[in-house]
Amino acid sequence: MYVYSGIALRIAQSLGIHRDGELTNTLSPIAIEIRRRVYWELRMLDLACAEDCGFLPTHIYGADTKLPLNINDEDLTSNLLTENEGVTDMTYCLIRVRFPFPFSPPVKDKRRKLIGKVRELQPSPRPHQHPSWLPALHRSPHIFP
Repeated sequence: MYVYSGIALRIAQSLGIHRDGELTNTLSPIAIEIRRRVYWELRMLDLACAEDCGFLPTHIYGADTKLPLNINDEDLTSNLLTENEGVTDMTYCLIRVRFPFPFSPPVKDKRRKLIGKVRELQPSPRPHQHPSWLPALHRSPHIFP
Protein backbone atom coordinates (compact mmCIF):
# COMPACT_ATOMS: atom_id res chain seq x y z
CA MET A 1 0.00 0.00 0.00
CA TYR A 2 2.94 2.34 0.69
CA VAL A 3 4.05 2.14 -2.95
CA TYR A 4 0.54 2.75 -4.27
CA SER A 5 0.02 5.78 -2.04
CA GLY A 6 3.28 7.22 -3.36
CA ILE A 7 2.16 6.58 -6.94
CA ALA A 8 -1.18 8.27 -6.28
CA LEU A 9 0.57 11.27 -4.73
CA ARG A 10 2.95 11.57 -7.70
CA ILE A 11 0.06 11.38 -10.16
CA ALA A 12 -1.70 14.14 -8.24
CA GLN A 13 1.50 16.16 -8.35
CA SER A 14 1.80 15.69 -12.10
CA LEU A 15 -1.78 16.98 -12.42
CA GLY A 16 -0.82 20.04 -10.36
CA ILE A 17 -3.10 19.25 -7.43
CA HIS A 18 -0.27 20.09 -5.00
CA ARG A 19 -0.62 23.74 -6.08
CA ASP A 20 -3.56 25.65 -4.67
CA GLY A 21 -6.35 26.30 -7.16
CA GLU A 22 -6.72 29.94 -6.13
CA LEU A 23 -3.47 30.67 -7.96
CA THR A 24 -5.30 30.19 -11.25
CA ASN A 25 -8.30 32.25 -12.20
CA THR A 26 -9.79 29.48 -14.33
CA LEU A 27 -11.15 27.15 -11.64
CA SER A 28 -14.50 27.45 -9.90
CA PRO A 29 -14.62 27.51 -6.07
CA ILE A 30 -16.09 23.99 -6.12
CA ALA A 31 -13.19 22.65 -8.22
CA ILE A 32 -10.70 24.36 -5.92
CA GLU A 33 -12.32 22.79 -2.85
CA ILE A 34 -12.38 19.31 -4.41
CA ARG A 35 -8.69 19.62 -5.38
CA ARG A 36 -7.86 20.56 -1.78
CA ARG A 37 -9.80 17.61 -0.41
CA VAL A 38 -8.13 15.16 -2.81
CA TYR A 39 -4.65 16.49 -2.08
CA TRP A 40 -4.96 16.38 1.70
CA GLU A 41 -6.56 12.93 1.72
CA LEU A 42 -3.68 11.64 -0.41
CA ARG A 43 -1.18 13.24 1.98
CA MET A 44 -2.85 11.59 4.98
CA LEU A 45 -2.95 8.21 3.19
CA ASP A 46 0.75 8.48 2.38
CA LEU A 47 1.56 9.47 5.96
CA ALA A 48 -0.40 6.53 7.41
CA CYS A 49 1.18 4.04 4.99
CA ALA A 50 4.67 5.38 5.65
CA GLU A 51 4.14 5.17 9.41
CA ASP A 52 2.89 1.58 9.14
CA CYS A 53 5.91 0.56 7.06
CA GLY A 54 8.46 2.49 9.13
CA PHE A 55 9.38 4.92 6.33
CA LEU A 56 9.27 8.67 6.00
CA PRO A 57 6.29 10.15 4.16
CA THR A 58 6.73 11.49 0.64
CA HIS A 59 7.80 15.13 0.55
CA ILE A 60 6.21 17.20 -2.20
CA TYR A 61 8.31 20.23 -3.14
CA GLY A 62 6.41 23.40 -3.96
CA ALA A 63 3.16 22.26 -2.36
CA ASP A 64 1.06 25.22 -1.30
CA THR A 65 -2.44 23.77 -1.21
CA LYS A 66 -4.51 25.29 1.58
CA LEU A 67 -6.58 23.18 3.94
CA PRO A 68 -10.12 22.31 2.83
CA LEU A 69 -12.99 24.36 4.16
CA ASN A 70 -15.03 23.01 7.05
CA ILE A 71 -18.22 22.49 5.02
CA ASN A 72 -20.58 19.60 4.32
CA ASP A 73 -20.44 17.73 1.04
CA GLU A 74 -23.94 18.86 0.06
CA ASP A 75 -22.80 22.49 0.35
CA LEU A 76 -20.51 22.00 -2.65
CA THR A 77 -23.35 22.76 -5.07
CA SER A 78 -23.14 26.56 -5.14
CA ASN A 79 -20.18 28.72 -6.09
CA LEU A 80 -20.49 30.63 -2.80
CA LEU A 81 -18.74 28.45 -0.20
CA THR A 82 -18.88 29.64 3.41
CA GLU A 83 -17.12 27.79 6.19
CA ASN A 84 -19.21 26.37 9.06
CA GLU A 85 -18.32 26.70 12.73
CA GLY A 86 -19.78 23.38 13.91
CA VAL A 87 -19.12 19.75 13.09
CA THR A 88 -19.37 18.93 9.38
CA ASP A 89 -18.41 16.13 7.00
CA MET A 90 -14.88 17.56 6.86
CA THR A 91 -14.25 17.91 10.60
CA TYR A 92 -12.63 14.48 11.01
CA CYS A 93 -10.39 15.04 7.98
CA LEU A 94 -9.29 18.44 9.25
CA ILE A 95 -8.45 17.01 12.68
CA ARG A 96 -6.33 14.31 11.01
CA VAL A 97 -4.53 16.92 8.91
CA ARG A 98 -3.82 19.28 11.81
CA PHE A 99 -2.82 16.50 14.24
CA PRO A 100 -1.40 13.74 12.02
CA PHE A 101 0.46 11.73 14.66
CA PRO A 102 -0.92 9.80 17.63
CA PHE A 103 -1.79 11.98 20.60
CA SER A 104 -0.21 9.68 23.16
CA PRO A 105 3.63 9.76 23.39
CA PRO A 106 3.79 6.29 25.06
CA VAL A 107 2.08 4.76 22.01
CA LYS A 108 4.56 6.49 19.73
CA ASP A 109 7.53 5.30 21.84
CA LYS A 110 6.20 1.75 21.89
CA ARG A 111 5.88 1.80 18.09
CA ARG A 112 9.46 3.07 17.72
CA LYS A 113 10.77 0.31 19.99
CA LEU A 114 8.90 -2.35 18.03
CA ILE A 115 10.25 -1.03 14.73
CA GLY A 116 13.77 -1.01 16.22
CA LYS A 117 13.42 -4.64 17.37
CA VAL A 118 12.21 -5.71 13.95
CA ARG A 119 15.16 -4.02 12.30
CA GLU A 120 17.55 -5.76 14.73
CA LEU A 121 16.06 -9.15 13.87
CA GLN A 122 16.44 -8.62 10.13
CA PRO A 123 19.57 -10.24 8.68
CA SER A 124 22.26 -7.86 7.55
CA PRO A 125 22.26 -7.30 3.80
CA ARG A 126 24.74 -9.28 1.77
CA PRO A 127 27.12 -7.44 -0.52
CA HIS A 128 25.63 -7.06 -3.99
CA GLN A 129 26.95 -9.57 -6.51
CA HIS A 130 26.58 -8.98 -10.23
CA PRO A 131 25.53 -11.87 -12.46
CA SER A 132 28.42 -13.53 -14.28
CA TRP A 133 27.21 -12.32 -17.69
CA LEU A 134 27.08 -8.60 -16.75
CA PRO A 135 30.82 -7.76 -17.16
CA ALA A 136 30.84 -9.39 -20.59
CA LEU A 137 27.86 -7.29 -21.61
CA HIS A 138 29.67 -4.06 -20.73
CA ARG A 139 32.75 -5.11 -22.73
CA SER A 140 30.72 -5.66 -25.92
CA PRO A 141 30.74 -2.35 -27.78
CA HIS A 142 28.38 -3.53 -30.52
CA ILE A 143 25.49 -4.05 -28.08
CA PHE A 144 25.38 -0.46 -26.82
CA PRO A 145 26.08 2.01 -29.65
